[in-house]
Amino acid sequence: MSIEIKSIMTNRSTMKYFVFGNGEKDFILVPGVGIRDNTLSADAIVEYYKPFLEDYRVYVFDIREELPEQYTIDEMMEDLYEAVRSLGVEKAYFNGCSMGGMIVQRMEIKHPEIVIKGVLSSTICTISKQAEGTLTFWRDLTAAGDLKKLAEYSCQQVYTKEFYEKFYDFLVDYHVNASDEDARRFIIQLNAILDYDNKEVSETTPKTLVITAKGDQTFSYLEAVDMAEKIGCEALVYEGYSHAVYDEAPDYLEKVKEFFEK
Repeated sequence: MSIEIKSIMTNRSTMKYFVFGNGEKDFILVPGVGIRDNTLSADAIVEYYKPFLEDYRVYVFDIREELPEQYTIDEMMEDLYEAVRSLGVEKAYFNGCSMGGMIVQRMEIKHPEIVIKGVLSSTICTISKQAEGTLTFWRDLTAAGDLKKLAEYSCQQVYTKEFYEKFYDFLVDYHVNASDEDARRFIIQLNAILDYDNKEVSETTPKTLVITAKGDQTFSYLEAVDMAEKIGCEALVYEGYSHAVYDEAPDYLEKVKEFFEK
C-alpha cells in the first residue's frame, strides 16, 4: 500500500497530511509526540485503522512544517483546526493519543462546534511531577544526541515488555536514524507538553471517552481517571498495558468505534 502524502497551507501554517477510508463520516486521528513525522508511518497507520475504512474518512496530520522554537499545545490545536476546516470538514470524530489527547482537549473547549465526539487516549490535563521528570529526561537525551538511549529508555516506558523486546531493533533504528531537525522538532514538542496545564478541562464536552492503562509509566492512569471525573465522562481503564495501550490492546479500536457509533 502506498499512501499519498499531501500538503495544506492555511493562513496559519503549512502541514503535511494524508487521508484514507471510503466512508462519509470524518475522523481526525491526532497521534502523540514522536521524534519523526507521522506521515512516515502512513502505511502502518492505515493498516492498523482498517476497521474504520468502510464508514469513515480518516485524516492524519503532521505538526506544522515551519516550527518555531516556542510552540504551545493551543497553537498546535489552532493549526489543526484551520487545516481541517480548510479541507472542508465541518464536523468530525476525534481521537487524540498522548500529546494528541491534549490537542483534542483544547479543540473540544475552543471549537466545540467541530467535535461530534472525542476520545482522549493515554493523556492528562496537567503535567505531574512524575511526568515532568520523564519528559525532561527524554528531552535531555535528545539534546545530548544520545538517541539510542532515548529509544531504549522511552520505549521501555511506553510499551509493554513483550512489545518492546519483539520490536527492539525497529524501535532503536527508528530513533537513531532521526535527523538533527527531527530532534529539534521533538524537543520543541516536549517543551509544549511540559508547559501544558488545561485549567479549563471541566469545560470539555461530556461527549468524550477517556482511555487509559494501569501500567502507564508516562501519564498516571489515576490522573486520567481524575480528568474524566472533571469532564463528567466515562473512563475505560485497561489492565496489563502501558502508555501505548492505543497500539497494543487488541480491542482498542473496537472500543473507539463503539463509542463513536453509540
